Amino acid sequence: MASVITEKMLLLLPVFVTLMVFTLVASTIMRNYNEQHQLVIIQGAGSQLTSTIQQLYQMVSLDEIQPCTITKTNPLPSTINSEPYTVTGNITDGALTLTFYFPGTNVRYDATITLGPNAKWSKVLEDEKLDSLSTNPVIKVTKLLNSTLIFKFG
Repeated sequence: MASVITEKMLLLLPVFVTLMVFTLVASTIMRNYNEQHQLVIIQGAGSQLTSTIQQLYQMVSLDEIQPCTITKTNPLPSTINSEPYTVTGNITDGALTLTFYFPGTNVRYDATITLGPNAKWSKVLEDEKLDSLSTNPVIKVTKLLNSTLIFKFG
């Protein structure tokens, strides 16, 4: 009788270890899947927003357009895949880089487009970030007398 109990106890340990390993592997696979899914979705959003900014640049940089400020509402929804997101912007040597990320995750995506040498990004700290849940997320472009275009989030 003692050997039956010993055999059952010896079998219980591998079953327990197998369940623990399965749970760990399954949770890792699902986390990776979710991150990849979020990345694909945020890449689409990045493409849409950079396209909108590029269209603004092309329109405002026309010689016929006088110095002014144009405001465009954020073309993206307030959440992506039911998650709020944040976008930061920077222009270096005429190339705009938008960094998209979901706060609290490791999912980040950089979208870069070339605008032109007259494109600048506002250096005011609060203009560098677009929070999707803010009350009025907009993109602003200001054309100066010297044809410089200053972009910012509002």
